[in-house]
Amino acid sequence: QGASVMMEAFEKHFDKLQSTILACEYNSQTGTDCSCGDGKSDYHCEECFSSTPSCRQCLVRSHQDLPLHHAQQWTGTHFNRTCLSEMGLVLFLGHGTVRCPNAPVGSKGRPTVIVHTNGIHKLNIEFCHCAHASADPFQLTSASLFPATTDQPETAFSFTVLKEFHAHTLSSKKSGYEYFIALRKLTNNAFPDETYDRYREFLRVARVWRYLTSVHRAGQAHNIDSILTHQQPGSLAVRCPACPEIGFNVSQDFLTMLSPDMRHIVTKYLSGDGNFRLVHEMNGNKDPDDVALTNGNSYFVRWADFEAYLKVASLKPEEVRVLKSTCNRLKAAIMQNIMKFKNKDVTGVFAIQCARHQFFEPNGMVDLHKGER
Repeated sequence: QGASVMMEAFEKHFDKLQSTILACEYNSQTGTDCSCGDGKSDYHCEECFSSTPSCRQCLVRSHQDLPLHHAQQWTGTHFNRTCLSEMGLVLFLGHGTVRCPNAPVGSKGRPTVIVHTNGIHKLNIEFCHCAHASADPFQLTSASLFPATTDQPETAFSFTVLKEFHAHTLSSKKSGYEYFIALRKLTNNAFPDETYDRYREFLRVARVWRYLTSVHRAGQAHNIDSILTHQQPGSLAVRCPACPEIGFNVSQDFLTMLSPDMRHIVTKYLSGDGNFRLVHEMNGNKDPDDVALTNGNSYFVRWADFEAYLKVASLKPEEVRVLKSTCNRLKAAIMQNIMKFKNKDVTGVFAIQCARHQFFEPNGMVDLHKGER
């Protein structure tokens, strides 16, 4: 059934749909006495399902466990978005939803920028001040908030937004810049530039989150090396589950007793291929002191070992003859190779994979630095 058929059915109800959508933006109880009897029902939540208008105190009380919701205030003529922290909400850490008994008297918490899936928030956070309390960054992580720094964080990202961005990058190839622009527009669609800019911090935390997620999924956080003792310690790579791996899916005794004419069934076949479009441009934004978080524990080889190999590697005699050749056709090919990779410090990637199932091998990838060689 074509889309036009379904669209025609919707078109008949456009007026009714528009009317009910507009009706959701106002509640007849707005401006009336709150059920608590202490104020007017001038506030409501944008995020809660079927939110009922209430007074400021009631809305803050009902959102002690929902501090990242957007609230609106009725001005008499229209609604204005307001921040829960401006309404008096304080997020307490270390003692559930109550203030730490050792918190300074009169403290209103530390103003902290929190990035969530529905936008960017300013939230007052009261940390635990007990003698046994963890450092501030770890109090945030215990509350499912990832700190932007490990000192005295003033910015944090919800675990939810990090999980969502990770899923977006894997499925839609969306860049961090585009994703964060969308978050700023969700916060203030009219003037997104007036929102807090935490793009740089977001990229840093997203990178750490992806690494820690891979450590978790690889079982390293649960000491899997004590079970899979034959594998490289600290390995984060996903190995091919079908290819033979002694100590995992096949035993040495089974291989020994197998007849020669059947050994091809449990033979691991490897293939290698290069991707010369996966390049890296040289630019002034490159950090010369940047480090690889996996550093040999995943698919790429350890950089220090590869760098040492490159220092002693030399051209084969036949390659030297080609470079010194007087053949114009060979010279043209060499020049084309040079121009193709001009201003690129990585000219491609070479990878080893199992030929049958296309799983990349652990430590089976290297960057190329000399064109297609």
